[in-house]
Amino acid sequence: MAKEKKRKLKVLGVCGGNGVILYPLNRYVIGNIEFRSAFKNKSNLQWYTNFQVPYVSDLTVGKFLFKEVDVIIGAPDCGHSSILTYTGGKGKLKNPTENESIRTFFGAIKEYKPKIWLMENLPAMMNTITMADFKDNF
Repeated sequence: MAKEKKRKLKVLGVCGGNGVILYPLNRYVIGNIEFRSAFKNKSNLQWYTNFQVPYVSDLTVGKFLFKEVDVIIGAPDCGHSSILTYTGGKGKLKNPTENESIRTFFGAIKEYKPKIWLMENLPAMMNTITMADFKDNF
């Protein structure tokens, strides 16, 4: 019998920040799509020191670099579903579906159709984006 070639797992960060959520799987990380300026610095030295793989700013560029993705992991913004939202004087939580990082994360899932995806966020988000919404979309 011929030996089967072992396939290396391909993990893509989407809104993975500086990679804290990705680091335990760093040998499988193929890149990160991150547009939030809070996680960028001159030459993204921290990212490249930890991963040595591409760090791009949008999904469009990512489509050209990352052809095959097995797992997507990220931490889109959580401020919309946080008690801290009330301190801004708005008096109510925001709709997370209007958040660009959530839309980017969900767009990547639809684009790549990974076998597994993991999103770190707040439980209160589930008050707006329901399990039925997740099932309908993914």
